[in-house]
Amino acid sequence: MIKSIVFILFFMVLSGCGREEFDDSQQEEQWQFNPTAPVINNGNDIIDIVAASDPCILKDDTGYKLYYTCVGVTQEEIDAAAPFDPTPKTRICVATSNDGIAFTKHPNNPILDPSESAWDSYGLETPFVKKIDGEYWLYYYGYDTDKIEDVISGDKATLGSIGLAVSNDGITFNRDPANPVLEPSPLTDQDTYVGLWDSWAVEGPCIIEVGNEYWMYYGGAGSVAAGEMINSIGLAISTDGKTWTKAIQNPLLHEGSTSSWDRYHVIDPSVIKYNNQYILWYHGGDKYSAVDDEYSNFNIGVAYSNNGIDWAKDSNNPVLKNKGLSWATSGIMAPSVFEENNTFVMYFHGLNGTSSTFTIWAIGRATLTK
Repeated sequence: MIKSIVFILFFMVLSGCGREEFDDSQQEEQWQFNPTAPVINNGNDIIDIVAASDPCILKDDTGYKLYYTCVGVTQEEIDAAAPFDPTPKTRICVATSNDGIAFTKHPNNPILDPSESAWDSYGLETPFVKKIDGEYWLYYYGYDTDKIEDVISGDKATLGSIGLAVSNDGITFNRDPANPVLEPSPLTDQDTYVGLWDSWAVEGPCIIEVGNEYWMYYGGAGSVAAGEMINSIGLAISTDGKTWTKAIQNPLLHEGSTSSWDRYHVIDPSVIKYNNQYILWYHGGDKYSAVDDEYSNFNIGVAYSNNGIDWAKDSNNPVLKNKGLSWATSGIMAPSVFEENNTFVMYFHGLNGTSSTFTIWAIGRATLTK
């Protein structure tokens, strides 16, 4: 998500595609920030001194594990760069908790670094972890450039793909040799960087089990006309969690109309099945302009489906706003939701400041009792 904010600034979407809206009682005021302070702050440790973002919550018999994007430095990097400051890197970290509120950052952080020279050598973001046959499978967004000019010039192939790493303990991960497991769709015109809705990058994976299949919802960025950008949510399906086929119906959830709160941004899905209905939370935005504009309109919406393919946005969207959060005045993003004791529990990250001067990039928590 951190790199997404950077490259989205280059393009503006001039039109959007809406879907039928769904009227549900899940209104914004029913969600409660619990607690009102961040559960994970950036800046307390050098490994996430710049940002703690893109949370993914996993509850198992060992307690709660919160995987997240951490942007910062290590002591080794500080020593190697002296007397200069090292360049912060974007990696994957984890924190653990017994109650889902008080978290302790793991001493082995980061648990996954960028590779030395492969497709994910520049940065790693948007982790999603699922337990499969007793192992922790970590899907992540990786990239080897953060500059859209590198792709337009042909120096780099894409702005990022989705990879997989596996662990026995949820802390020590090994990359899958078949990486990346999901890549952007091909461009149709390299000169204008035009292709499909997900021809620039795929990111923000969320995997659920449907029958004998794994369904990965993911965010895509692309352009179908020169000078425009699309941010939407699509689906890929797999029988083994490694070989994925994109759904022919993609994208499933589009940006809103030109007057909508989510007209520029529909991304970072979090999907669960509850009471025989699929529920998808996402974050949207309606304002991108100058580089130093405040991102004051990032909020969280929800959509519903009976089959996991055809989605209707809640007419009450956005269902969770940053209103009242002093540490997230510039927006809330990247929801990760699970159900516990008939309560939806959401982790998200919040921002304070502007795109070039963010002072807080931390993770919060909200609950909704059904």
